[in-house]
Amino acid sequence: MTCNKCMSLYTAYKDGELSAKRRSEVKEHIRMCEACRSTYSTIDQILDTSASLPSFEAAEDFVGRLLSKIRSSEQVLPAPASRLRWLVPRLAYGALVIVLAAVITFGVFYVSGRRGTAPVVELIPKARVYSLGPEPRTSEI
Repeated sequence: MTCNKCMSLYTAYKDGELSAKRRSEVKEHIRMCEACRSTYSTIDQILDTSASLPSFEAAEDFVGRLLSKIRSSEQVLPAPASRLRWLVPRLAYGALVIVLAAVITFGVFYVSGRRGTAPVVELIPKARVYSLGPEPRTSEI
């Protein structure tokens, strides 16, 4: 018998609802398994302690007063948020990117149509080479 099965049978075992065969299986498992024996013992102690606590009676109108307080404090709760709420910012961001791409594309074609050529952006200015050392000698023939 597994520990999970033994634990699931606790109430039936304590209430005497198990067949003789099943009861002996649980008893044998508890005898052999320290973890289940300890758990059964702890549950027994908790139940014994709670049974020895004094009981009290609630006032006769307790339930009525409790229900009236619950009804008077009921508030209308807003509808739960949509499960797709997380998608809205992403869709808005995607739409913004598409609009910006369209504007830039339109601007490029508009400018190229006016001048006859596509605009060229010079990322690296024309380089000038400067020498840090002495001028190279040229041999004259």
